[in-house]
Amino acid sequence: MRKTLLLFMLLSVKLTFGQFSDDFSDGNFTINPVWSGNTGAFFVNANKQLQSSLNPVAQTVVLSTENYLALNAKWDFFVKLDFDPSTANQARIYLIADKQDLSGALNGYFIQIGESGSTDSYDLYRQTGTTVTKIIDGATKPRANTDLLQANIRVTRDAVGKWELFTDIAVGANYVSEGTVTDATHQNSDWFGVYCKYTATRSTGFTFDNFVVSELTPDITPPALVGAKAIDAFNVEAVFSERLEVTSGLLSSNYNIALVGSPSSVTAIGNNTYKLNFSSALPNGEYNLTVNNVKDLKGNLIGANNTASFFYVAPYTIKKGDVLLSEILANPRTGGVDFVEIYNNTNQILDVKGLQLANAEASGNPANIKNISTSSVYIPAKTYWVLTTNPAIVKQHYKVQFENQFIQMA
Repeated sequence: MRKTLLLFMLLSVKLTFGQFSDDFSDGNFTINPVWSGNTGAFFVNANKQLQSSLNPVAQTVVLSTENYLALNAKWDFFVKLDFDPSTANQARIYLIADKQDLSGALNGYFIQIGESGSTDSYDLYRQTGTTVTKIIDGATKPRANTDLLQANIRVTRDAVGKWELFTDIAVGANYVSEGTVTDATHQNSDWFGVYCKYTATRSTGFTFDNFVVSELTPDITPPALVGAKAIDAFNVEAVFSERLEVTSGLLSSNYNIALVGSPSSVTAIGNNTYKLNFSSALPNGEYNLTVNNVKDLKGNLIGANNTASFFYVAPYTIKKGDVLLSEILANPRTGGVDFVEIYNNTNQILDVKGLQLANAEASGNPANIKNISTSSVYIPAKTYWVLTTNPAIVKQHYKVQFENQFIQMA
């Protein structure tokens, strides 16, 4: 019995944009750069180092400063603990964090110093929310004086997320690798900082110095516009390959849609994503967004006329008769594949996401239901489109007038 195909619808600073240094030689941590958090729990000592203050109670205190480097990055710093670290008295140095408060839930990475015994190691952890996972377990470091731990620490992370942890426990620039790991779970950062957990008798024993966060290799790659999409009739989302320098990224005149103009405002809605608001509604159609003069955090200028195309289609419920089956090939040539040709019978662009193709069994019930597309595909008014699992085979076997009017189904 020949089955009938049915079409179904689902109705449905010192801070140079990402790098910074602070050796506290200016005698403060309140400017250039600005550190925030439990500021009353720290001071700059006579040696021009950041030190924890006397506190009569057990507590966890934190300080953080802005840092946007998360990939292709290097972190250098000095740490000294004037006590035998333990699980009750330990230090964390957050290399990457998406929250300013380092004592709560966040996404990032940190170095932790503090275990039971006198052979503490230097370890790298990943934090996702409140879940903490050790990803580099450094070698244990016996100390002659159990009440003194000090080291220069260096951490590197390349552009694809490969980490390496180095320590110099002799504080003489003789770094030893503690291990490597590739972990690209968290790829954006807003904050860097220190976390000190102590009992009252150890409150003054944390000292830090010579923080330097820098690029592992110089960034000379300009940003690129990688995509655009309409959020609604008045708002368009633009996505870039990397985070932009704030001033240029938010300047409306740097964005233009052909025959529409520049947005009335630009808002950052993610690390690499911006919302463009237009004062007039976009009619249904295909548009080209062009971006000029924006820079990345290193000042690299975007190439001229970076352009991304997108469609805007006003919300519309497809009705019976809007999409027609114009041809069905159920018995292809040897080595060929089935295909179905559909026709947009309306005078407007249609998004066929949500439409389904199925067989009608003898009972009248649909079977072998398949989605035409799980993502938006816009077909212009009065156009024909071919649905098939292998467009290349169809193009080999038949003369095709519009090679781009194919939708590949799973």
